[in-house]
Amino acid sequence: MHKPKAVIEYWHQGAIQEALMDMQIAKLAASWHIVDRKSCQQGKITDKNLLDKLLNHGSSMLVVPYFARSLHQHFFPFVLQVELDTEGNFKPSAATALPIIPRFALETADMQPIIVSSADNVADYFVLNQPAWIDEGETLSWTAQLAYAEEMLLSINQNQWLAHLESLQFFVQADALIIPLSAVYTQHKLDHSLLQQAKKIEIIAAERCSGQSTHAKRLIVDAWAEAAVKQSLPPEIVWLQYQLPIKYATIFDGVLQSPMPLPDQDLPELQIAAHRELSLIFNLYIKGKQVARNWQDIEARINAKYAEQGGLTARIKQLQTHQKDAHARARHMQVLHSIWLRQVELVPAWSRILDIIPGWQQRRLHRLYMFFKQNFPDDKVQGLNFAELEVLINNKLQRSKNSERFIADALYQTESDLRQLELVKDKFIQWAIAYEASIDTVELANALLENTLRGKLELATLQYWQIYFALHPEYVASLQQRPNKISTLIVEHAEYISPMLAAELLALSDKAIIMGGYASINTPRFPVAVDFELTKQCALAECDADYEDLQFDGICAALGNLWGLATTGREADKIFNARDNTALNFQFTQVDAHSEDYYGSKINVGEVKAILDWLEHNYNFASNLVIFTTFSGQAQYIRNQLAATKFAVIPVRLVQIPSFACAHTCLFSPVYTARDPGPYSFDRGVEIFDNLIANVSDQIIVFGDRAIFKPELHSASGMFAKRLFAASDVEVLEEVEV
Repeated sequence: MHKPKAVIEYWHQGAIQEALMDMQIAKLAASWHIVDRKSCQQGKITDKNLLDKLLNHGSSMLVVPYFARSLHQHFFPFVLQVELDTEGNFKPSAATALPIIPRFALETADMQPIIVSSADNVADYFVLNQPAWIDEGETLSWTAQLAYAEEMLLSINQNQWLAHLESLQFFVQADALIIPLSAVYTQHKLDHSLLQQAKKIEIIAAERCSGQSTHAKRLIVDAWAEAAVKQSLPPEIVWLQYQLPIKYATIFDGVLQSPMPLPDQDLPELQIAAHRELSLIFNLYIKGKQVARNWQDIEARINAKYAEQGGLTARIKQLQTHQKDAHARARHMQVLHSIWLRQVELVPAWSRILDIIPGWQQRRLHRLYMFFKQNFPDDKVQGLNFAELEVLINNKLQRSKNSERFIADALYQTESDLRQLELVKDKFIQWAIAYEASIDTVELANALLENTLRGKLELATLQYWQIYFALHPEYVASLQQRPNKISTLIVEHAEYISPMLAAELLALSDKAIIMGGYASINTPRFPVAVDFELTKQCALAECDADYEDLQFDGICAALGNLWGLATTGREADKIFNARDNTALNFQFTQVDAHSEDYYGSKINVGEVKAILDWLEHNYNFASNLVIFTTFSGQAQYIRNQLAATKFAVIPVRLVQIPSFACAHTCLFSPVYTARDPGPYSFDRGVEIFDNLIANVSDQIIVFGDRAIFKPELHSASGMFAKRLFAASDVEVLEEVEV
């Protein structure tokens, strides 16, 4: 990462864009001021008092045109960001001139009538229809910015939302609201040196439903328990989760059970007793974890070491057998060597003098040649002299001794491994005697720790901090505020966290633990339009005019991506085991119906009727249900149909939006039929069906047109179809009249 100042500016501007998309303007009533019709038309505030009041909050402003009806009910379709100069002029900048549609305006409700599903690609709309100032910067002005925003808004879903809005008696107002940017977004210090602090960040690659929340909770409980034992201040840990408020994670925030009523006695004495009990349990737990980990590590190492020999016990028996055989071979070789020496002694010394006579040496050594032929038939010794024969027999003797010694050493090492394993096992058994537990496997040891002592540790920690907060109530309020210093940042499902937000929090953190999938390392985590414009504005890369052919000069498209930031200095050093969902049960129910337009979205009434029919006949036999679909219009239609029934409690979700609440049974309404032109929204990426599969534990039932799922294709729906039709027979319903 070069150009650190430009990267910081990139993060800062992107963070503002994210904040504007997430804000709910109706909650900012105390911060807004009215800009009259004349000021809106001219792009200039002439009211000196209002101008001075606004400039006291900085020069960055948000101008918000709005619709309204009686009873002060408002609808805010878009937000424009400008700079306010000392003369009161609205001065938009090229990097922030594109209008922002707050995410809440895209939801389907009477008061929020722009009905656009995430599949309709609203985030990329601005790039597909670029305003003139993208290429000709001198054309950018307040009036051009406002005109483009109105044109863009009226182009969404053929103005159907506008007719719906007028039917609800909402009408556009001549004036507008102006809100200081500081009321929505406060810039935090961004330290680019964190890019070089690889040791500060620990990355855990984890798929959905792989236990990230459980792991995060354990980290939080352990930190609070350690702080309690040391009697230090509450730990400053932030648990960053998708679409949840940013605040310090306490041991009471869904990590452990709710606080229990305190006994009616002196709190300082109660705190001393609670600390004494916690310290005892904590030390016992830590010691148990250490000896259990030693046992587990040594057992794993030994099992791996002797895996090819059938295990440690089998290896010992094998070596004991080999040792007996080697000892017998060594004793036999010693006997043969004695016979060899005797054969040598039987040859008179004077006969060696006659070795100069041709052939005499062969005659003299004939006895020794016969010895080798009888005892070592595979050795060719004919023609060797006495010295060579002696070297040969001595080598055989030495090899037999070496073989016996080698097997003895191997047996000793194997028995040492067994003694080491028994020693660490005995240490844990001694530790477990206090619980009168029968322990003979590592699994039972870990179960004792987690099921018995871990619960006691958590309860003791909870009791200590409950008393502590009763004695120090000032800390409760400080932990509920937005953090300005973080000891440990825990990021769950990092692939869905805004990189701008993560960059701010990383700059405040001493250490970060980032958990998530790698699928989106090279994908911008904010709208392509923002990525495209900010990259050019901050001069981070040279880009072609066409956003579809972005050519970044040595820098990936996701400059602000959290994963890209975290992996700057290192690769992942831990891997979570993803949950295996191959045992899922799939069913398909054929529904002969067609889709229809619905306020710019789509619905399929036939699929909804089929789902309601299924619920009537199967609801009592199913538990933990969820309904997924592909269009926000269909989701709203299903909710409306369920509202007056006993099924109103069933959640209805869009399959494109990440969800981390796993259900037992899923009913999926794809909405599309073979009559709809492709490509379908779920074929834009395999992660859409991965999201569906990852959030169901038992059964997926699809209601729709079988023709849109083609197992022969390599698309996302094709891969899903391979699993769907390989695991189930298609049940065909009669045609549903729509």
